[in-house]
Amino acid sequence: ARTDRREFHQAEQDVWKLCYTILAEKFPTTPQGQEAVAVLRRIAVVGKPLTQFEGPTIDGGFVSVNDFAGRPTLIYFWSTEDEDFVKDVLPAIQKIRSQLVDSRLRMIGVPLDEDETELEAFMEKNALPGQQIFFTNPEQRSWNSPLIRFWGVSKTPSVWVLDNQTNVISTNVETSQLVPTLQNSAEQLQRVQTESMALRDQKNSAERQYNQAIDAN
Repeated sequence: ARTDRREFHQAEQDVWKLCYTILAEKFPTTPQGQEAVAVLRRIAVVGKPLTQFEGPTIDGGFVSVNDFAGRPTLIYFWSTEDEDFVKDVLPAIQKIRSQLVDSRLRMIGVPLDEDETELEAFMEKNALPGQQIFFTNPEQRSWNSPLIRFWGVSKTPSVWVLDNQTNVISTNVETSQLVPTLQNSAEQLQRVQTESMALRDQKNSAERQYNQAIDAN
């Protein structure tokens, strides 16, 4: 049954991709055509390194994908008025944050709210994990966010997951799959770190043996 659902989901995605492709090709200069191009860009980035993803944070900082490498990253698009986010996604990512320290997982939020005061009040009340990208220019907020428009994000909540090399694992992670997806990414990172440490130890050992041989002569 699970395989059947995956096949149905893939078939549905293929149909939507075909529709967006036709729209982008037939009406490239219209708003609808440009939106289709952005959606196709988001679909195509899965399995590839994420680029062109950055913005100011509500606390005065700045987030850039150039700093993402080294640990898995969870990006979540959300809104304070989104009941599905409050009921399902927020508890899930809060649980994940309590289980994984910052050194093993980066979290980035992209709120689609327009009012900064209301957003800050919600964040203070609910302790949202991670930095929150929020543009200072009111005209670049909500669905006019440069990130939303460039990547064709069409719904909230939406959750993306990247591996430790910024490769996009998914741009549509279901809430039920958040924990296993991130656990898999964390385990992969742990294996990479373990292998790197082993190679470093081998290199150091070889250098010591070489130096000892030189000293002996």
